[in-house]
Amino acid sequence: MKTAIAWIIANVEGITTLIVVAAFEVLLFTSSAEIDNKPLAAIMGPILAALVKTIIGGIPSKGTVTDIVNLLLAAGAIYMATALANTHTQLGGLGGIAIGCGIVALAAAIAAAVFTAANINEVVSLRMFYQNSNVSLFEITWMYTFNRFVTVFASITGSALIIAACQLLFHSAQ
Repeated sequence: MKTAIAWIIANVEGITTLIVVAAFEVLLFTSSAEIDNKPLAAIMGPILAALVKTIIGGIPSKGTVTDIVNLLLAAGAIYMATALANTHTQLGGLGGIAIGCGIVALAAAIAAAVFTAANINEVVSLRMFYQNSNVSLFEITWMYTFNRFVTVFASITGSALIIAACQLLFHSAQ
């Protein structure tokens, strides 16, 4: 079980992107919304969703500055979703969803960071991210723990917000 959790934490960007693509397709084909060109939407939608998900929470990083940028992008996405919900009545449910996504993502990110700090060798070996670094073990531990915290937070936030936005979009198009 420890290896499975370490693998999920090490590869959270790809896993959450696959979840976004699968959720988009499920929402698209189970929605009763009238969409003019469903085959084109089935092809372009996941590409666009994966691109937005990458921008919000999947930019690969090897440094703390990029991690801070990723953290700010994810927090900004929550803020923008909440602001949109406050200004557009048809997106009213998005504000609560965005705050809920942020809370769940924060809890998951804290749990992932604690697990990473406690099992740094297992997580890093499954990621092969810092294997040739000349920095000290302590520096690798805190940098990679912070990286996994930010990545889990941003990935879950981005994925959940995209899925919620797609659900609201398909629901409002009915």
